[in-house]
Amino acid sequence: MTKNNISFSIVIPHYNNVVGIKRLLNSIYVSGYIGEIILVDDKSTDEVRYELNDLTTKFPQINIYFNDKNLGPGISRNIGIEKANGKWIIFADSDDVFTKKAFELLCEYENSESQVIYFRPRFSNENATDYRYKYQRLVDSYYQSPNRRNELLIRTQFGSPCSKLIRREMIIDSEIDFGTGMMFEDSVFGLKVGLLARNISVSNQEFYQILDTEGSLSKEKGPNYSQDFVRMKVNRFNFQKNILTQSEKKYLKFSRFSMAKAVLATTRSIKLTVLALYNTL
Repeated sequence: MTKNNISFSIVIPHYNNVVGIKRLLNSIYVSGYIGEIILVDDKSTDEVRYELNDLTTKFPQINIYFNDKNLGPGISRNIGIEKANGKWIIFADSDDVFTKKAFELLCEYENSESQVIYFRPRFSNENATDYRYKYQRLVDSYYQSPNRRNELLIRTQFGSPCSKLIRREMIIDSEIDFGTGMMFEDSVFGLKVGLLARNISVSNQEFYQILDTEGSLSKEKGPNYSQDFVRMKVNRFNFQKNILTQSEKKYLKFSRFSMAKAVLATTRSIKLTVLALYNTL
C-alpha cells in the first residue's frame, strides 16, 4: 500500500483516554481494515504517551502525532487532515467504535462519485434525550423520502464529522477546517462540508457506533460552554446567510429570530442573545 492508492484515512483526536483508544483500535482491527490510521494526541500525560507508542506494534498502519501543547479536538483533526493520504477521510472519536463489518460495507462505496456519504450512526443505548439521535432521524427521513427539504436538513443539521465518508480532496479544495474551540468545533465544519459538497449520498446502513461514555466532551459542559455555543450559532448563521438561496432559507425556516431563540433557550442569557443578534447583522 502506497500513499497514492490509500482509499481510507481514519483521523482520530485523542486526549488521555487509553482505554477508549484501545477499544476503538481493536474494533478497527476486528473489522479487517488495512488502510491508514492517523492518531493525533493532544498533549496527554507522559505515561499515556508512552502507552500510545506501544500501540504501533499491534497496529502497524497507525501514525501517531503528538501536539506540543493542548490545542483541542478541532485543531487536532486539522492536523490529521494535513497528514492524511486517503481518498476518503473517516473521522472517529476515541470513545466510540466501528461495527464488525464496517469496512466491508465502506468498500462498497469506495468508488462513489459523491463527495460526502452520510451513514446512519448506531448508539450503545436508547437514551432518547441524547441530541445526537437526530442524526439517525435525519438519515431515516431522507432515506424514506429523498426530497429537497430532507436533503437540505441532512446537509445542514448532521453536524458531527463522524459516521460519514468525506472526500479529502473536497476538504482541501474548499479550504474547510475545524474551529479552535473545545466545544462545538465540529458543527460549523459539518455544515460547510454539507453545503459545499457538489453531490451527496445517504445510506441507512451503520458502520459507526457512538458509545455513551461518561466524561466525553459531547456530554460535559465546560466553563466557556455558553460563549462557545453563541460563537457556533453566529458562525453557522453567517455562513448559511451567504450561501443559501431564498427558497432554501424558506425550506429551513432560516432567520435571525430563530437563531436568537435557540441562543436564549440554551444560554438563558439576554446579554449573549443580543450579542448573537449584533454579530449576525
